[in-house]
Amino acid sequence: MKFPLTFLFSCFLILVYGQNLQIVSDLDWLVSDDEGVNYDLTPKNVSDCVDEAHIDEICGQAYPSPQLATHFAGCDDMVPIWGVASPDNCSFIGDIYWFKTTFSLGDEEFSGLLSANVRIQADNSFDLYLNDELIGESNNTEWFQVFEYSPIDYLVEGENEIKVRVNNQNGGTCFNYAFLAFCLDITYDEVLSLDDQSSVAQQIQVFPNPTADFINVSSLDPVHTIRDLQVFNTLGELVYIHTMTNQSQVSIPVAEWASNLYILQFMLGDQMIRWRVIVD
Repeated sequence: MKFPLTFLFSCFLILVYGQNLQIVSDLDWLVSDDEGVNYDLTPKNVSDCVDEAHIDEICGQAYPSPQLATHFAGCDDMVPIWGVASPDNCSFIGDIYWFKTTFSLGDEEFSGLLSANVRIQADNSFDLYLNDELIGESNNTEWFQVFEYSPIDYLVEGENEIKVRVNNQNGGTCFNYAFLAFCLDITYDEVLSLDDQSSVAQQIQVFPNPTADFINVSSLDPVHTIRDLQVFNTLGELVYIHTMTNQSQVSIPVAEWASNLYILQFMLGDQMIRWRVIVD
């Protein structure tokens, strides 16, 4: 796991609400049919493909059809897209298409990263790159299978580039197209200023951090106790829940956990608190 320096030197209290950023396939992506050199093709919405004369044959005889195009739950703005080659007479161009888009992570978003999860569906084998690093691939011929990856290690502050190489493997047929459905969910904490954190930070102790055996969480507030404590990994998956409530101190065994960054989440009075901890 590559921790940003902010994780290592600022593992203090975060009074935040999880923020979400989504990167989805849509008609703004760039498409290339020439090994990713000239991204000058226009992607098409799968749901509109029956209206395009030169891909009527594809829509009628091969996947995906508008009825089968996947819309991932929670990715409301996602558009399943085609990369379709010219010319309109459906002459064979090639099997390989590249899809590309870029997005930016600001300092606050990057330093507060909690999780990143990709869902991807492509026809029918693909290589998925984030900032020129291969993060997923499939040789699957069942195009409707959805694959998931966690690319948090490969995100960078500033501009990020996603490229997907899709091989439709139709070998010289009229089906000169490629299909992509894509959704990247990024969750990050909106870090408060040190002044905002300090008053509450004085009420909480989380130690040791980093740790290899136990994490102790203590409330120094004589009125408010710890309740509803949960621990999540960087995929957003729940890995631990503390069933007892209203305690001033909780000890969490972590010796069997994988070395990684984890997020403690608990209530202190009426405030939700998240705290980054590292298990090494």
